[in-house]
Amino acid sequence: MEPTSTEPPNPGPVGPEFPRRPRPPAPKKMKIWPLALVVVGLTCLTGSGLVAAFVAISKNSGDVPVTEADRALLVTTDDLADRVEGFEVTPGVEQVKKKKVWDGSRSLEYEYKPPEGGMFISSSVTAERSAATAATNYASLRVGHGIGFAMSSSKTTKLEERNDMFKWGDESHHSLITNNGKPVGNLFAARKGKYIYTVMLVGVYFGSEDTMGDLLLPKLEQMTQEP
Repeated sequence: MEPTSTEPPNPGPVGPEFPRRPRPPAPKKMKIWPLALVVVGLTCLTGSGLVAAFVAISKNSGDVPVTEADRALLVTTDDLADRVEGFEVTPGVEQVKKKKVWDGSRSLEYEYKPPEGGMFISSSVTAERSAATAATNYASLRVGHGIGFAMSSSKTTKLEERNDMFKWGDESHHSLITNNGKPVGNLFAARKGKYIYTVMLVGVYFGSEDTMGDLLLPKLEQMTQEP
């Protein structure tokens, strides 16, 4: 289904939940349902571009090359292809950007949004100049997540706060993305020191702390070791 330009259409069937860890040596892959994108109009919410201060200075930022180590910090199709049965990556759709701003802050942003729908992935890492700046921007990010979903024309798509499922860092928030009360994805954001991490998934969802941690903990821990 072709997504609309600004409005999130009906997401369709419920996405499958990932199996709990530990996974067997040769796990059976989970199926992915053919979903229309819930978050077409909400993509910017997972990146640091939501934060007004970052937007203001981003005009003075410059793109820099993305390394394999950079990509490993983000949740990408690489992480999900071996977990989801029938998931074929649409070529030429992924977008990965790395920016360095004049004040010394840096950002990594990833998006996978195939025009035919299916799985949607958005992930970002931001290194601010200080923990105080990161705390301010994280607060704005959290407010923006709520406002973005509240303003969505899809009245059946909502955020169900589930901080009991996964917590990390100095502060974090996690929600299930639901449609008609059924989970279709996850939205997670966290801050530790000067670092902010966000990820949004639609099409499959993580339903436990084990499965969330299995994917995210290595990336979160590596992020804080970056200079």
